[in-house]
Amino acid sequence: MIKFSDLIKRNKKKLKNEEEVLEDSIERIENEINLKDTDKYLEDIDPAASQDGEQKRLENIESESILKRYLKNIRYSLKLIKTKKYGKCRKCGKDIGKERLEADPSIIYCIECEKIIENEIR
Repeated sequence: MIKFSDLIKRNKKKLKNEEEVLEDSIERIENEINLKDTDKYLEDIDPAASQDGEQKRLENIESESILKRYLKNIRYSLKLIKTKKYGKCRKCGKDIGKERLEADPSIIYCIECEKIIENEIR
């Protein structure tokens, strides 16, 4: 069985790596969105191409939003590691559990609170 201190070290490394990947992905998407903004002249040349471009732009904006939320969770988890509060549920303060943290190092809620939150969203 893995010690919690070893789990924290391993998860910190995973979170740092994921943070870098997400930052790169967000930057790439932002660049694509900005390119689409400068390609507005396509509308005069080929309206169908413009519609396709606009659809892709909207998909990129949605993807960027999702990635930014995930990046926020990762940074929050790294902050919790730094402040030695990692592994505690953000809502109730109970231990999240090693298995859950191994499955998703950025998880911030215990299973019970996660279910409550999911039910509130629905």
